[in-house]
Amino acid sequence: MPLQLSDFDYEYLRALKDHGYLEMLIPEEVDLTAGAVKIACPDCDQREDMNSILEIMCLHHRPSPRLHPLKLNGGGFLLAPNSPLVKNSGRDVILIEDTVDAMDMKEMTTVLNIAHLPCGKINSVGLTAPQAMELFIRGRDQMIEALARPEVRARLAKKLGKAEKDLVLQVACLLHVDYGFRRPTKQKRMYHVPTSLWQQHSMPEPFSLGMHV
Repeated sequence: MPLQLSDFDYEYLRALKDHGYLEMLIPEEVDLTAGAVKIACPDCDQREDMNSILEIMCLHHRPSPRLHPLKLNGGGFLLAPNSPLVKNSGRDVILIEDTVDAMDMKEMTTVLNIAHLPCGKINSVGLTAPQAMELFIRGRDQMIEALARPEVRARLAKKLGKAEKDLVLQVACLLHVDYGFRRPTKQKRMYHVPTSLWQQHSMPEPFSLGMHV
């Protein structure tokens, strides 16, 4: 049975949307001309909805969807260094290495870093939505840093036949939310998590969003 958001997590996510920390998806803002490497949880209750949204996004850029999936329980939440979701350290490094390998093999320049809430892995370690989002942003930053390494840029530029100075790599963070029984219609939504607003040193705390906790 699909998980349900707690009252607190629901109010937090709603406040994030109201304050612009979660944006509606604009397909043109994510470069999917060559497709993308997709990091996502394979959740059987959410996969179909997530995939349908991503395929529609692809069709804004190319004749058919082209997504190379890297599927692990927890999705984008696993990329954070020392994530409590990971029992054995190093999974974040392996996932980043697999991402770079896929970008090389498939000649892709875009990474779709996707997480979803509610999430069984997040619930299993007792984290709230704010704590989950902190993991998500830490993971995003580690992926961006990895793709900025000179050896990575040189490898991808060579494969694509481009000068390194002309190589543009994109990490797009998307959050899928299942509002469940709280919404009679349009229960599931995919949001863009804008990089400019989400920084590790200034995460949006519940009190700053007007929540009383």
